Amino acid sequence: MKTNRIFHPGLLEDLFYDGYQQHRCGNPTCTGKLRFDQEAETQWGFGWRECLKCDKCPYKSTVRALYEETPLVAGCGRRHAKINLSIQVGLLDTGMGNTGL
Repeated sequence: MKTNRIFHPGLLEDLFYDGYQQHRCGNPTCTGKLRFDQEAETQWGFGWRECLKCDKCPYKSTVRALYEETPLVAGCGRRHAKINLSIQVGLLDTGMGNTGL
């Protein structure tokens, strides 16, 4: 993984805490490390959805959004990531476009 990413600290802590607890309960003798599963990650603008996997056993956590989401408005579809909306609002007040970011 050679990219810079923006994560919500509380959501990242929850992902690792819950993943560690589930991994230890399901396989208490495993000595593997939990790492991001690069095959299961998805990017949503500036936000990321990640899950953890063990490097020694087949454990894999559920995929979680590591960004805050806006409340769902009428209609269907995916909720907006707050970080994406914040950047769009910021670009409204600046002279540069998306390519200059």
